[in-house]
Amino acid sequence: HQAEAQNYVNTLIPQARKSDALFRRAQTLARQRNNPGSLQQANQDLQQVIASGGPRARDAARLESSLASQLGASDQLKALVAQYNAGTDHMSDLEKLQAQFRSLERYGGSVGHSAYLYAERRIPQEMKELQSTEATSASAAAPSAPAAGSAPQQSAAPTQRLLWAVEVDANAAPAHWQGSLTPGQMVGEQYVDGGMRIVSHPLPVAVVAAAAAKNSQFELEFTVNGQGRITGGRVLSGTPSLGQTVVSEAEKGWRFNAPTVNGKAVETQVRVSVQF
Repeated sequence: HQAEAQNYVNTLIPQARKSDALFRRAQTLARQRNNPGSLQQANQDLQQVIASGGPRARDAARLESSLASQLGASDQLKALVAQYNAGTDHMSDLEKLQAQFRSLERYGGSVGHSAYLYAERRIPQEMKELQSTEATSASAAAPSAPAAGSAPQQSAAPTQRLLWAVEVDANAAPAHWQGSLTPGQMVGEQYVDGGMRIVSHPLPVAVVAAAAAKNSQFELEFTVNGQGRITGGRVLSGTPSLGQTVVSEAEKGWRFNAPTVNGKAVETQVRVSVQF
């Protein structure tokens, strides 16, 4: 009995404490739904807790299942965006893509928000333009037959779309601000009510084309005022010259949600990933 008691004190209790700490960290990381790296780390922590077989194993298995769905949804979103970017001139294809994007809206976070933008804004606009094109074509006169010996006319290829994805990178777990605040005070992004979200991110076609030609990726940091407008920015990673062009354009027209802490307007700094 003494050996069992010693094993319990020296081994089982420390293992249980380690599993509990890993589970709590995983819970915190799992709340950072806009940060794939945090979700991956949370998944690794949960795997260790499950393998330990301790009292937290069942809870860890449930959370791990939820994370697996979220990570799988992120991969599915990327595949759908690639399919959308390839272009199509068939209404049935757009309707199918719209339904697939809508199925991802339930995941929330950056996945759900991006899926919503495609399903409810971009694809409906594509459908409207396609319907207009089809109506114009139907009212036009039938094309004349090609002259003898001439090459038959070829149908136009689907339009290639130049798009870019912008995601807010959560730098820390959400936290509650304690203490007084003055209007416009600079605070960490983790204290902002509901977190930070990108609302609009327009870019000139020439900038998008130049970045897309190189499959550019950037990590940018912006200072955002109480109205959600960018007051300054810098390039953290990526081609400096092209990245600075993106920053300059972002300062002109990008918008975030207006940051507040405990209901009061504040300023904050936001890091975003931009993928072309």
